[in-house]
Amino acid sequence: MYPSTDTRSAERGFASVSTLLGFGAVAVLVFALLGAAETQPDRFGRIPVPSTAFVSLPGAESSMAWTSPDGSPPPADLRITVIDPRNGTSLRVNSRGGEATTRNGRELKPVARVDPPRKGVFKVRVTSKAAALQPGTELAFGETAAGAIGGRLGQVGTLLTGPAGIVAGLLLLGALLAPSVTRATRRSAGAT
Repeated sequence: MYPSTDTRSAERGFASVSTLLGFGAVAVLVFALLGAAETQPDRFGRIPVPSTAFVSLPGAESSMAWTSPDGSPPPADLRITVIDPRNGTSLRVNSRGGEATTRNGRELKPVARVDPPRKGVFKVRVTSKAAALQPGTELAFGETAAGAIGGRLGQVGTLLTGPAGIVAGLLLLGALLAPSVTRATRRSAGAT
């Protein structure tokens, strides 16, 4: 028996391109879905009810939750208007129900959601005659599950197009080209 001269298995890389891309896609998906588990109902701040204030919102779906010191439900006359200060247009505010959560000792009851067209500062007007008689009532701005997932995917996009993404791409390219370079080096050494 002669020893095998087939060196292809020794020259193959650690993994194929499709395997590496598959692992990367699964990692991005898991990272994005974990964002849905970490939503915070007051991540973007709170404003008193009634009031008009400027709130910084992400370019993704955001939730609005009612909170009061005594845990009372949202008043029937609660009105929320979100205005884009760049052009003065009102954004569509959709009513929303859902499970109340507790944060910093206060119950937050989801009442509405808005999907800003971009990341930025928006003018928010909240009115309620009933809430005006209750000191300490607030409207909290936070993430919805969809908004959190979208935010995580945006982070991945920013990472891939920044310096860290460029370095990772070069390392991946080097790992993929290393077997070819090794093969070419062996062939040229064997030819001489």
